[in-house]
Amino acid sequence: FVAELTRMLQGQGTVLAMPLAWLDQWAADGGQRIEDLVHGESQQQAADQVSISNSIGSLRFLANMDWREFVEQMSVVERALRGEPAGTYALMDFNTRDGYRHVVEKIARRSRAPEPEVAAVALRLAAAAFAADPQDRRAHVG
Repeated sequence: FVAELTRMLQGQGTVLAMPLAWLDQWAADGGQRIEDLVHGESQQQAADQVSISNSIGSLRFLANMDWREFVEQMSVVERALRGEPAGTYALMDFNTRDGYRHVVEKIARRSRAPEPEVAAVALRLAAAAFAADPQDRRAHVG
């Protein structure tokens, strides 16, 4: 506030010299100079502008992010299920694979086992069925 008021008062001639002198004295009483207050305010505004600009850039990035791809790239369960011996899982569409991941999640929650462990058990069962008969539908994690 003081910085903005000072900017408005400066250069307005002798009529506003007294309020400007009062502000100078007020700042001096606080151990500061008006120039330092104005400079500090300008620095803060610049920092705020950079922060806001960075925030907007981050929001744009998040809005343009392909979250489906991100989830599948980061998911340990996804990587495990893609290792299915029959290869069927990897050929499914996103929504179907997502449904499978949710089933793994649900089983893990109910059994109190970690999701990667549940996926590993499903893979072991599928691998055993695949070894016995690659055409057996149990050779697929679903």
